[in-house]
Parts: sequence; structure tokens; C-alpha cells
Amino acid sequence: MRSEQESLRAKMEALVDEQIDKGRRYVDEHIDKVVNKVRKAKKMVLEWKVHQRMHAMTRTRFVTHRGLEHLRNYSYASGSYGQLDKVMNHYWNWLVTFVPESVAPNVLTMCSLLHMALAASLFWYYCPRMDTAAPSWVYFVAVYCVFAYQSFDAIDGKQARRTGSSSPLGQLFDHGCDALGTFLVSTVVCSVIQTGPTWQTVGVAALHYVPFWTANWEESHTHVFRFGMLGVTEAQYLIMSMIGLSGVYGPQIWHEMVPYLNVQWRTAVVGFTLAGAIYQVLESMWIVTSKYRENNDSVGLRIALWQQAQFLIVIALGMAWMFSPTALFYEYPRLMLSVMGLLFSYLVSRLIISSVTNMRFPSWHALATPLPLFVINSFVRHVNGWAFCERVLLKWYVGIIAVVYVHYVYNVVFEICDYLDIYCFSIKPVLHTVDADVIETMLGVEHEQQQGDSSDDDDDDDDDDSESSEAHETTPMPTRRSLRRRR
Repeated sequence: MRSEQESLRAKMEALVDEQIDKGRRYVDEHIDKVVNKVRKAKKMVLEWKVHQRMHAMTRTRFVTHRGLEHLRNYSYASGSYGQLDKVMNHYWNWLVTFVPESVAPNVLTMCSLLHMALAASLFWYYCPRMDTAAPSWVYFVAVYCVFAYQSFDAIDGKQARRTGSSSPLGQLFDHGCDALGTFLVSTVVCSVIQTGPTWQTVGVAALHYVPFWTANWEESHTHVFRFGMLGVTEAQYLIMSMIGLSGVYGPQIWHEMVPYLNVQWRTAVVGFTLAGAIYQVLESMWIVTSKYRENNDSVGLRIALWQQAQFLIVIALGMAWMFSPTALFYEYPRLMLSVMGLLFSYLVSRLIISSVTNMRFPSWHALATPLPLFVINSFVRHVNGWAFCERVLLKWYVGIIAVVYVHYVYNVVFEICDYLDIYCFSIKPVLHTVDADVIETMLGVEHEQQQGDSSDDDDDDDDDDSESSEAHETTPMPTRRSLRRRR
């Protein structure tokens, strides 16, 4: 009887020891795997950092180190709000509460631009020459897109303050997307009022570009973004009303005559916009020149006036190319507008970067150099009948402008994010990573503790064996408590 009990006890003890050894081996294997993964991750991080350093050393930097230091201390100062802004502010404060706090403000800015791109793409497809009517549903979708563009553009700053992620990059990104949005809005307006490839289309585009440029030009010298006689919100609701009327009554209403004026409604719209644009440009130029004259800064005044003149020269050259004798604008009106719109967005982006980084704005941009050459080529082709093919030049020029513009924006955003240690389309948490050395050390300590605990368990097992042998007569069978202690 006693021999059977001893053999049974030995089998149970052997089973317990086997399970303990199996658990130790399992823990050791998994700890080794985790340590190897941590080491691989650490190696990948180091390789990525070296790659980023080498890339930063070899590529061209668009923002200097001194400009980045000035950017860190930059603060945006907005002007007074319009009456409609004060009314809509309640809606915007309510709307931003539905946005999760994990969403970055620049994501909202990009959503606004994508809505405007959707509206422009629909009109590009259904009204390629901007002189035909689109289906009625296109106009209502465009009304929604403009409203969504305005809403997302209004709440991105509120989301930044709400999440504590405000940065100079947000202001740059917002104004850069607004520049592209202005170009897209101008094409939508031309399609809605059916201006076609005429001087009215060029006028509508220029009357969108010049006031926006002038407002940013004034802000770069006065450091206050001031709205003109007609605020941005009021202009956006006016555009939504025009699109909605075209969807309800058809775009042909803009061909009807204005009572007592004997002009078409679309001509009246262009004239009204022209009056407001001229007033804003003259007012901004008066404010900037007055500032430099009060400070007796003739050098700064010359630089400021040349910046304004440079932009107006680019616009004038673009108009001259559009109305050249070869009539290329009548064949490719959208592409010609794309040239002017992308050049406008590129120049505005360069102006904003120069303002917030205190860098010198180039006296002339190489990207605009082909414009006078294209104008000369058009007149030579008209006189002699031979010159470079304008159609090929136009398509290549649009592609080059787009590539240069995207390359510039990407590198500027990358440099600013790298310097400010932020992300562009996500909010960087305060403790976003854990050092690989810390993880490896912690795992190593836990491994040693587990080994120490296992050795203590072995000592306890030996003590239990001696105690069990001494108390053999009184305790013939191992109890559950002793087994649990061994485990």
C-alpha cells in the first residue's frame, strides 16, 4: 500500500515538474522573440533616420533654417469679421462638435478643397467650353459642394484650437488650399453663367485672382489679414445663390437683359465684380504704401510695389497669350485657365511662405518665364505661318507647372513638419513612441526576475521534498495546497 502511494506521489511530482519546465521554456521563447522584434524595430528606426538625414542633405531646401526659426515664432492675426460671419459662427461652433478630436485640422481643410474640386470636375465634364448647360442636378450638387467647402474651411481653425494643435503649418496649408479653391471657384462661376471662351471668362478669372492675391500681399506687409468691402462669406453665399438660380431656372437666365441697363445679367455680374476688385486693390495698395511712407522705408516700399507689379505682369502676359491671333484660347479654354490658375496658386504659396518665414520673395519666378516667349511665338506664327506648335507647348506647360507646384508644396510641408516635429494630416500625441532600449531593458529585467523566481521555485521544491520525506508517515499523499505551492 505504501509503495503504491509513493509511486503515485512521484508521478504527480514529475507531472508538476514537467509542466513547470514547459512553462519556463514557453516564457523564454516568447521573451526572445519579443526582444528580437524590438531589436529589428530599433534597427529599422535607425535606418529610417539615416535615410531622412541623407535625403535632407542631398535635396534642395525651400525654407532656410533661419526661416524655420522665424516660422516657429510666427502668429497669425486675422481682421474683423463681417456681419454674416458673426451669424454663421453659431452654426460653425455647433458643427465642429461633431468632428472627433482625433481628426487633424488639415484633414478638414483638404476636405473643403476636395468638395470644390468635385464641383469643378462636374462642370468640366458637362460644360467643357463653359458655354453649354449642364444637367440640373449638377447645379444642386455644386451648391452643396460650395457650402461644404465654406463649412470645412471655417471649422478647421476651430478644430485646431479645440485639439490644441494650432501651428503655422495650418495657416500655410489653409491659405494654400484657398488659393487652389479660388481657381476652381472661378471656373465654376464661368460655367454657371456660360461666359464661354470670351473676354468675360478671362475677366471673371482675373477678378478672382487679383483680389485674393492683393489680400495676401497686404497681409504679408501689414501682418493682418483684412477682408475687403465684400467679405469671403458674403461672396460665397452670392455664388451659391447664382448656382441655385441656374439649377432652378436654367443657366439661360444669365443671357437675359437687365432692365433699364440694356446689358446681359452675366455682363452685369462681371461689372459688379470688377468694381469691387478695383476698390479692394486700390485700398490695399493705399494701406501698404501709407505704412512704408510713415516709416520712411523707401526700400521696403519698392519691394512691395514690385511684388504687386510682378503678379499683374504675369496676369497681363497670360491674357495676351489667351487673346493671341492664333485663337488657342477658343480651342482649349480650360487648359488656358489652368495655366493661369496654377501659376496664381504657385505665386500665392510662394508669397505666403516668404511672409511667415521672413524670407525674400523672388524678384522673378522662372516658372513664369515661358509666358512672354509663348506670346511672341503666337504672333510669329500668325505673321510667318511657322512657329512651335502651341498645342504641344500648352499641354507641356500645364504639366510642368503642376509638377513644380506639387513638388514645392510637398517639400515645404515636409520641411516644416520635420522642424516643428508635427504631422500634417494627423495629430501627434505627446507620448507617441517608447524607446526601444527601454523596452529591451524592461524585458530583460522581467526575464531575470522570472529566472530568479524559477530558481526560488526549485529551492522550494527541494525543501518540500525534504519536508515530505520527513513527514512521510503522517502525510502519505500530497495535498492540493502543496501542489499549488510547487506550481
